[in-house]
Amino acid sequence: MMNLKLLIVCLICLVWQQASFAQTDSLKFPDLNYPDYNGYKGKRNCDLPMSEAIFIPLARQVFNTPDEAQKMLIALEVLKDNCLAVAQIMKLGSLLKDENNRLNFLKQAAPHVYDLLHYGQATQILQTSEATNAFLQFARKQRQSGGNNNHSNNNSNNNNNGNNNNSNPTNITHTPCLSAISEAEYKAMRRKVRRIYTNDMKEATAKRVIQQYRCLSVKQIRGVLRLFHYENASLRIAKFAYDYAVDKKNYMSLKRFFKFPSNRNSFTYFVNSRK
Repeated sequence: MMNLKLLIVCLICLVWQQASFAQTDSLKFPDLNYPDYNGYKGKRNCDLPMSEAIFIPLARQVFNTPDEAQKMLIALEVLKDNCLAVAQIMKLGSLLKDENNRLNFLKQAAPHVYDLLHYGQATQILQTSEATNAFLQFARKQRQSGGNNNHSNNNSNNNNNGNNNNSNPTNITHTPCLSAISEAEYKAMRRKVRRIYTNDMKEATAKRVIQQYRCLSVKQIRGVLRLFHYENASLRIAKFAYDYAVDKKNYMSLKRFFKFPSNRNSFTYFVNSRK
């Protein structure tokens, strides 16, 4: 009888813990028809969308901010110096409650859109016909112009909503990578490097996409190294990618990739110096 009571108490505790976790980490997005940017070859405003491993922690910061004005400021901060797919912009915008904020966010996100021809689908997060028509007209001009010339006056739109006037600076905490990018993202990243034939451009492209995706496993980094025919270039990439590895404890395993003793020793010295 005592064992049964103990079992019931344990089950109740387990359910309570799960419910508590769900309350603190319940980020979810509306069930919409999010466009897929994979294989996209149309007009774009930037080079490569932010990886999901980076996007989700940033979206969670917006989600967990109770004040609407701060939500807007943080969402706009996510846009800075970043490239996002339309699906990611829709998801961020859906976390805003105010319709004007959603519309203004979509407009200010335009310079950061990767798959520009999909941008009209972002109307799914708008609820009023007035906001929908305003955005469709804006998106049409973006597609016609390429998207880079119509965002200079967007900041004035924020004054339409008093909640957005906030003199306090907003800080985005770039959460350390907890997991590597997905296999689909890794393949897309690798394709961008593989299709470059000149050595200098290939190396520059590899560094750019590594910096863009940021969250890579040692196994994924090894796959990038295999794209280079010259071991010196592979060594430079291996050193550059160290800061973006999610499993740095395994980084020394890349030493076996290098055949020349000088490169192997240089890599070993580098990794030991970073510990």
